[in-house]
Amino acid sequence: MKQPQFTLWPWGTLAVAVPAMALVTAFIAAQQSQQLEDVFTVFFGVLAAANAYLFAMGIGDFGRSIIAIPCGAVAGFLAVRIFAYAPVSVLFLLLVGFYMARLGPGKIALGCFAGFLALLTLAAATGSGGGGGAAVLCGLCAYPFTCACVAATMPLENTSEGVAAAATVGLSAALRGMMFGWPAFAVCAVLASAVRSSGPPAPAGQNMDNGILVAGVPGLLVANYFCIKQVFTGIHRVEVPEKPPEAGPPQEPAPPKEAPYTNPGAVWLPLPQPKIKLPEDEAGEEHQAEDNSNA
Repeated sequence: MKQPQFTLWPWGTLAVAVPAMALVTAFIAAQQSQQLEDVFTVFFGVLAAANAYLFAMGIGDFGRSIIAIPCGAVAGFLAVRIFAYAPVSVLFLLLVGFYMARLGPGKIALGCFAGFLALLTLAAATGSGGGGGAAVLCGLCAYPFTCACVAATMPLENTSEGVAAAATVGLSAALRGMMFGWPAFAVCAVLASAVRSSGPPAPAGQNMDNGILVAGVPGLLVANYFCIKQVFTGIHRVEVPEKPPEAGPPQEPAPPKEAPYTNPGAVWLPLPQPKIKLPEDEAGEEHQAEDNSNA
C-alpha cells in the first residue's frame, strides 16, 4: 500500500483516541482490581497494541501489524513489571540518554531529556521511599520501551542492524512526543496539586500518585499525537516505479482488409468484351477474300 500522509483526520484523531481508549480500558480494569500494577498492565498493553496499527500505517505496510500488535501487548505487560523498580527505570533512562546523545547532534536534545527523566524518577523514588511515586513514574520508561519494541518488529531489512535501527526510530519518536507532552503534564500537575491542596488532607504517597495520574492524561494525549506524527513524517519508504513493458520485435503492418460485399443478392454477369483486330488479322482476311473470288 502507499504510505499515507499524516493529517488531522484520521491519523491525528486516532493518535489521540488510542490513549483515550487505553485509559477507558484501564478504568474498567480498575473496577475489578485495586492493584496499580494490574491497571498499568492493561493500559500499556492496549496502548502499545493500538499504536502498533498506527506505526504500520505510518510506514505504509499494514501487514506488519499482524506481528506488531501481539508483540506490543506483550511489551506492555513486561514493561510494567520491569520498570516497577526505580533502579531499573533510572538505569534504562540513563542508557537511553547516553545512546541518543551518541547518534548525532540532532539527537542530543532527546538524550538530555531522557537524562532529565532519569533524575526525575530517582527523585520521585527517593521522596516516596521507593514506593508509590516510583511505581507511577514507571510510565516514563514503559512508553518509550513499548514504542521501541513495536517499531523493532517492522525493520526495513530483516537483519540485526535493521531491527536495531527500527527500534531506534520508535524510541526517538516516543521521546520526541514526550518532550511535547511534558509542558502539558507540568501545567496539569500544578493545577492538580492546587486543587488537591484545597481539599481534605490525604497521605503523602496517595496525594502524589493521584496528582501524577491526573496530570499524565493530557500529557500522554499530546505525547502520543506527536509520536505518531513523527513516525508518519520521519519515515519515507522508497517506492520502486513500475517498469514499462519491454518492447518486442517490430511487427510488419497487417495488410488492409478488403471491404465486405454488402449486396449478396446481386448476380454477376460477364460483360461483352470488344474484339480488337490486329494488322496481321486484316491482311489474312484480304488474302482469304481474293482466294474466294478466284475460285
